Amino acid sequence: MDFFIKLLRSSILVVVVVTVFSACASVDKKVENHLLKTDITGLELDKSAEPTVLYRRKNAPDISTYNRFIIDPVTIDYRDPNMKKINPEDLARMQKYFQERVQEKLKEAGHMITDQPGADTMRISFILSGIK
Repeated sequence: MDFFIKLLRSSILVVVVVTVFSACASVDKKVENHLLKTDITGLELDKSAEPTVLYRRKNAPDISTYNRFIIDPVTIDYRDPNMKKINPEDLARMQKYFQERVQEKLKEAGHMITDQPGADTMRISFILSGIK
């Protein structure tokens, strides 16, 4: 999770995460032909985060300018037919685990989690896709 905190500190406004799971361990594998569920107009692909697919807004404020964070529920991109093959209970556990760890790490760093927008609030969204 420290990896994600470092990415957040680099002014993330929108994050698209593609996580690859296998039976034994995660695999660092280049993501190809990923489908985006959200509008990324004005964002640039950050290839330094591979195999994670990460988009950043150029010249975005540093994360230190935000005191509060809205963490959207982790969504699943079902346009990938392989996603429909995964047990829904397993996907729900992954969503819950990922969301809880991100919130935990932000709180440990002294940030507040909220559901209310505000001037000093950053919204973070995660989408899981490409899980096999």
